[in-house]
Amino acid sequence: MIAYIFSFLFLSFNALNNKKFTFFSYSLTLIIFLIFIGFRYEIGVDWDLYLQIMQNAREINFNEIFYSLEPGYQLINWIGAQFNQIFIVNLISGFIFLSGLISYSKRQTYPWLSLIIAFPVLIIIAGLGFTRQSCAIGIELFALINIEERKYIKAISLIIFASTFHLSSIFLLILFIPEILKNILRPKFLFPFITLTLILIYYFYDSAQIAFDNYYSLYVINEFDLVWSSSGALFRLLPSVFAALILILNKRKFCSYIDKEKFSLYERMSYIVLFFLILVIVFSENAAFVDRFSIYFYPITIFVFNKTIDFKILNISRFDYHLIYISSYFIYTFIWLLLAVHLDAFVPYKNYLFI
Repeated sequence: MIAYIFSFLFLSFNALNNKKFTFFSYSLTLIIFLIFIGFRYEIGVDWDLYLQIMQNAREINFNEIFYSLEPGYQLINWIGAQFNQIFIVNLISGFIFLSGLISYSKRQTYPWLSLIIAFPVLIIIAGLGFTRQSCAIGIELFALINIEERKYIKAISLIIFASTFHLSSIFLLILFIPEILKNILRPKFLFPFITLTLILIYYFYDSAQIAFDNYYSLYVINEFDLVWSSSGALFRLLPSVFAALILILNKRKFCSYIDKEKFSLYERMSYIVLFFLILVIVFSENAAFVDRFSIYFYPITIFVFNKTIDFKILNISRFDYHLIYISSYFIYTFIWLLLAVHLDAFVPYKNYLFI
């Protein structure tokens, strides 16, 4: 538990001092969390599965990588397999994830607080537990930056790239539907869009069909009679639900202070999060399916909770806001660490550098 507490205190100290990111602090944070994520040992529910994926990659020829279901992640495993070291896979994956997370957090008004908000769900659950998906999330965060800057083709390309690490991230293209419809007849947008669509169909049609069949069998019809718990999914979804409600209920204030395009992006994310909440409640036995998709929308918490301070939704000081968020996320994080169903997969924390 000490490693989790130290990591949280490091972020909290910087957040309370309201320090900005410098090149040094950016690099130091990246190194600390790269060691935390990349050199972990036997941490995460699917540790044995990821180890097996890497070992299987030894039998794959290099050319076969690009015809696999998720070639981006397969390439990382092929590299790790050459040295027979899973920490190489985790280091590369951690770097992709953390680069996206820190870059996205750096754009917020309160970057250190942003990392605290990301800590329980993105850093611990995704970073330590969902290696493939963490890569996709890191790339997704770069895509969100590009959407905010209205670089839609680049953002769509990044989402497609993210799907080469975890195919489920292709679902994020739903966020682009209004922009696609608005720009579809513009030659500057149309030709790159058609090209990307054809590439997507050519490379991923068969993979998408296989992945859909696997998800449907495993999560929807529960072919193997597995028992899924909705409590964990609901617990992880709650911060996103609160953020979504804050944004929707304070629409006028958000629209007054931020760009309309940026607001529209997070408004769409808000309604999708609320839809996920309904699915978790109604289909509690299939909550794992929703859980794997809803984690892509967790960045809404980083964006909205930063804005609650900017807009002074509560009439309290910035320091008090920081205390509230830090205290709340400390309680949220360590309740999960103490009560998680798969607690033994995360506690005690072990690291290659200290065993």
